[in-house]
Formats: sequence, structure tokens, C-alpha cells
Amino acid sequence: MAGAQTGPEQKTAAQKQQAQAKNQKGQVVKVKSTESGGVTFANALVKEYNSYIRAERERYTWDFWRRHFERKSRAAAAGKKVEPDNPGFWRISGASGVALREGRGRLMRTYGAGAREKVPAVAAKAQVSYDCWISRASARYSQEAIDECRYAFFDRVDELEDAVLPIKAASVFNKTLAREYLAYADFEAKDQKDFIDSRHFAAKGLTAANGKSVKVTEPEVLARWNLLSTKEVPTFVEWREKLVDALAVHRTSPKARIAALAQVRFDCWVERTSERNDSAHIQKCRTEFLGYMRQLAVVEEKKPEARSFTVYFRFDRSSLRRSQRKIVQEAAKYALGRNAKLIQVVGHADRSGKDGYNLRLSFRRAERVAKMLRKLGIRADRIRTLHVGESQPAVKTKDGVRNRQNRRAVIVIR
Repeated sequence: MAGAQTGPEQKTAAQKQQAQAKNQKGQVVKVKSTESGGVTFANALVKEYNSYIRAERERYTWDFWRRHFERKSRAAAAGKKVEPDNPGFWRISGASGVALREGRGRLMRTYGAGAREKVPAVAAKAQVSYDCWISRASARYSQEAIDECRYAFFDRVDELEDAVLPIKAASVFNKTLAREYLAYADFEAKDQKDFIDSRHFAAKGLTAANGKSVKVTEPEVLARWNLLSTKEVPTFVEWREKLVDALAVHRTSPKARIAALAQVRFDCWVERTSERNDSAHIQKCRTEFLGYMRQLAVVEEKKPEARSFTVYFRFDRSSLRRSQRKIVQEAAKYALGRNAKLIQVVGHADRSGKDGYNLRLSFRRAERVAKMLRKLGIRADRIRTLHVGESQPAVKTKDGVRNRQNRRAVIVIR
């Protein structure tokens, strides 16, 4: 029966790709089919961008970025060179901008080694994950949403480096140490134009790869960095001692990779602090170092106190009644009185109606509350919105059931 149908559901993958490869004049651009003759980077890139566009259409309202990625998809289909977005072009600054520049440099390094030709499917996934990371950072999505793309990106970069820049080290610790030092050395040379420190960290990376000397690859000896001020030295001495103790335990433990990452970020923190010219980079290295030390159970994570306020909505509505407006006013007063650094607004819907519609409805509810918070004096850069549709009900019900307690927006203040 299925073979007799000729509707749109029966189009082959090649036909679907051909339909998606139209330029702005509506003319079809011929692209090679991945069904005959293998995958090319351009084919894979078209597939990944289109897949990402479809996935994000139901999660977020982002017409600008959708059009941007559609243009990149069309360009790839037309055989044009399409590279990962540049954080400088999108004016992403601070620690986030540094992290994005480092990540892009790492990806381009694998491209220079032939990743697009040798493993095109993985290279395309890495590029689209990177563009996802940069678009969410630019649009100021929640940190969880940004990290989702960032983690996916680095997973793909690891695959690319294994394929085109392999390191045959004796242990996971040495392999990770070598890879991270060499990547940082490359960034120092190309982005920072700091060739002296680049050679220094490259030497540590090569030594780690060869596994010849633990002493040479130990965390930076502070005496080497004579630009550290007297006030700064005790802090670095304390953290270096904690790091050395953690390395003694975790070089051969299941957390060996995390231990190696912590060491490289410590060295980055020390080096950038001594340079005195890049506070964003210092913040990036320090924050990542402390994050890895938490994973090694060296730093106890202190979660900020939080208080939540819940507002409820009428069926199929995103407008706020007077009684619910008073709750938002109370939340704003609480946040302003404590100079809260983060106010998260999570929109929800009950289980009546279709999933996609409920997702959009929960978005409107979250945005309505966020808009009122801004009018009440909450800074826009401290508000994060998230919408989850009917996926996280306060009261579990069967599909299609209306429930007032599930039609809500939760304001979480930290």
C-alpha cells in the first residue's frame, strides 16, 4: 500500500533536499545526493542547518536567527563556502566572547587539518552546534540553553581532533592535557599574537603527549610569572596546592579528564592575570577552573537562596488578571529589595490542546510576566525566560485535561 502512494510523504531524501536548496529567486540549486556517492561537507551542512531550524521552530521564537540559518543553508546548497559565525561580528564580548573565540579557533584548526574532507558529517554537526551556541549567547537565552549547544559542540570537536589531530598518549589524563595545552597554544599565537607563551604551552602539550615528565607538565610554578602582585600570590598558592592534591588523586581516576581540564584552566588563569590586559579572559579561565574543581569535589558549590512566586492564567489566555498582577508586583518588590542577580520566569500550560500550541502559549505567558517585571524596574539583563509547554505539570493529568494549577508562570528569584 505504501508503495502506491505518491504524496509528499513519499518524497525521497534527495528530493526533500533538492526542494530545500532553492535560492532567493526560487530557482533550484543542484546539490549532490548523499544517497549516491557518499557524504560531502556541503550536503551534511545543509542537512544539519535544516534539521536545527525545524527543531528550534517549536522551542523558541527567533525569526531573525531562523532566517540567518536559512541563508547559510541555501549558501551551502549552492556550493558556497560557509564558515561558523564570528563572535566579533555579533559583538559578543566578555568571558562569553573569549570562550566563543577559543572554540571557533579550535574548530578552524581541525578544518585546516582536513576535517571537512575526512569526516564531513561530524564537521557539519560541530559547525551547526557552534552556531547554535553563538546564536543563543547573542540572544541571551538561559545558561542551560546555551550550555546545551556548547557541550554538544565540544563533544564534536573531540571527535574531529581524534580523527585529524590524533594524540597517542599513555593515559586519558595525558591525552586531555596534551590536547588542551596545544589548543590553547594555538589560540595564544593566532588570536593573542603571544608567541612566547604559545611556545611555552605548546611545549607542555607535546611533553604531556610523550608522557616523559610529570614535572614539566605540572601546574604553573608561580615564580615564573613575576608580574603577579603581592596581593594575588597567596590566592594562587592556595589554589595551586588544592589542585596538586586533586591531581594526585584523579590523574588515574574516572575524573582524569576533568583533572586535566582544571590544570590547563589554572595555568590560563595565572598567565592571563600576569598579562594585565584582558579581564574577560581572566574571568573565563578562573570561572572554568573553579567549575572543574567543583566537579573534583574540591570546591563546595554554594547555591544562592531562591524564592519563587507563581501566577495563574485563565484557559487559553496569556493576559494577567488583577489578582495575579499583584503577585508579580510582590515578586518585583522582593527582587529589588535584595538586589537579585537572576530572575527566571518559566511559562507552563495545561494538557488541553496540541503540544506545539501549548509550547507557544507558555512562551507568551513567560514573556507577559517578564515584560511586567521590566516595567516594575527589574533590569532586562537579569531576567531569563523559559517556556516548557505542558511538559512539566504541577498536577499530573491525562492528555486533553484542563487544569488551572498547570496554567501558570513561575518566577524564581535568586
